[in-house]
Amino acid sequence: MNIRDNHLKIGHRRLNDEVSHVYRAKSELLELIISAKAEPHRLDLSIWTDAGSYGMAWRSIPMRRSQNGEYHSSKIPLVNNEVFDILLKASDGNHEVFQNQMNCGTLMDRRIVVSPSKTKELVIYSVCPRTFGASYSDGRYNTGRFKDLEAEIDRIHNLGANALHLLPFQELSDHRDPKRSGNLGSLYCIKDHRRVNPEFGSVSDLKSLIKIAHDKGMLVISDLVCNHTGFDHPWAREHPEWYKMDNGRILTARDGGVLWENCAQLDILARNDQLWGEIASITPFWIEEIGLDGMKIDSCQKLPSELLKLIKNRTNQSKQEAIVIGGTLCDQSQIRAIPLDAVQNSLHWLHRDAKPASDYSRYITDLSAMVPEDITLISFTENHDEPRAFYDTIGQWGPMTMILKWEKEYLNGDFTLAKRKMAQFELINRTISSGRFNLIPLIYQGTEYGEPFRGHFLDSHLPDWTPNVLHKNLMRDGWHEDLTEWFSSISQLVQETPALNRGTIRFYRGGIFDTHVLAYEKAGLQDSALVVCNLYPSEKSVTLELPPGRRLRECFSFGGDAARWIPVPNGVSVQLEPTESKVVRLDYNR
Repeated sequence: MNIRDNHLKIGHRRLNDEVSHVYRAKSELLELIISAKAEPHRLDLSIWTDAGSYGMAWRSIPMRRSQNGEYHSSKIPLVNNEVFDILLKASDGNHEVFQNQMNCGTLMDRRIVVSPSKTKELVIYSVCPRTFGASYSDGRYNTGRFKDLEAEIDRIHNLGANALHLLPFQELSDHRDPKRSGNLGSLYCIKDHRRVNPEFGSVSDLKSLIKIAHDKGMLVISDLVCNHTGFDHPWAREHPEWYKMDNGRILTARDGGVLWENCAQLDILARNDQLWGEIASITPFWIEEIGLDGMKIDSCQKLPSELLKLIKNRTNQSKQEAIVIGGTLCDQSQIRAIPLDAVQNSLHWLHRDAKPASDYSRYITDLSAMVPEDITLISFTENHDEPRAFYDTIGQWGPMTMILKWEKEYLNGDFTLAKRKMAQFELINRTISSGRFNLIPLIYQGTEYGEPFRGHFLDSHLPDWTPNVLHKNLMRDGWHEDLTEWFSSISQLVQETPALNRGTIRFYRGGIFDTHVLAYEKAGLQDSALVVCNLYPSEKSVTLELPPGRRLRECFSFGGDAARWIPVPNGVSVQLEPTESKVVRLDYNR
């Protein structure tokens, strides 16, 4: 895909060539260029497309032959945020000689996604309505409510978040079902997609929350669960044929090796226009009902691409600037076939497993080669399904006896190294995009507090009463304020230094840069910066070779016990405390 003169050009492709990914359009006009191996007078080319019609109508666009033998389509205005297909047809005047059928099976060679421009600017704060603000008193678990979250919008916004993601808020299947997951039941076992769970509050409460978020300039999105429902869902009664069946009985939902006992498995892979239409109408319903700004499609890798296309197009038909993102655990190479505005599947496992710095540089280099240009990926350190990264961070340096020794002899009970490490994860999430793809962060509730244990969305277990020495020391008064401020500082740095997010990346390699210290330059048109992260719990010193035409300007440190501006490094020698990270701003020599 090449951008020229504000036009998106797909080509130069010979007939019968196949391209194996979804294109991402980032301009206002589309022009298709084909290189054809045929005599000029013997070949007529045309393209059929459903662009501009939300995938509901096709039209033919003739192609003209240029003097150099290329065929050019007329320019197609991309005025809608949508997914559309292109079908190429060729004729020698008597009969059709070639047809590239786009929208059948798994062929994805001419599918194009047009997304709202604000997608690339998102900083998402993800919330579980059940556990956010939950409490435990007088022997009773009190679930979180929309009002609890409403009271925290200012603080969340100050972290730099401009989008709020809610785990499912719809009415759940009966929590008294003995087959339920956990002692409260799963938020993903939905009884009715069009009703609010009364445990969290009323429709009016949810509208109030969204209005307050909108007043802060924040978007609000939620999860769309498409693979299964509760057995008490109206669909199960009225349309049992929509579900997978065995001897006349609806099958229980299965996710890999996990059996969700009280969830009914929809037959989602079989093309069923009635079922698909019902699913695609859910997000427009909530857009109209409460002012929602989009959806994250749960386990989107399990859904047919045609259904994903339908969901996005119906959503954008309802609200042109709505965002439709996908949550997935698929292999990175499969991301390119997901036709949504953004895909959540980056970096979380790497933060926990990476040992040498080369793991990061290799991952980003490989990812850049796999994904289509200009795709937006969502990076995150933890989410509602993952163990707390803070706990894993402490654990990766040794067994519990070693942790307690560090606590007593080195950390003085405040877990400084782990705190810096969490800030380091967030800094990497925000800045390690390659320039070929966009990277936007997702912060799960409590990450900014360094919580080592999370309240599970299935159970009435809360971190506040977890009987663990690490947690008791961690949550002492005043500790969590520092990490909150660090996250806010990262947001401000990225906002003030566009290259950190948008710039092209160049990794430092060899020696210590392949082992203990991750270092890379982000270069933009107007600014440049170095990111230097000590991945290990011991002091390091590195010498950085500055790029030609650059000079040091200022330096920000996530080290010691505060995030702060520090003196510019002496020359190109950078001293790093254990797990410290630094951002060095550079000026161009003009």
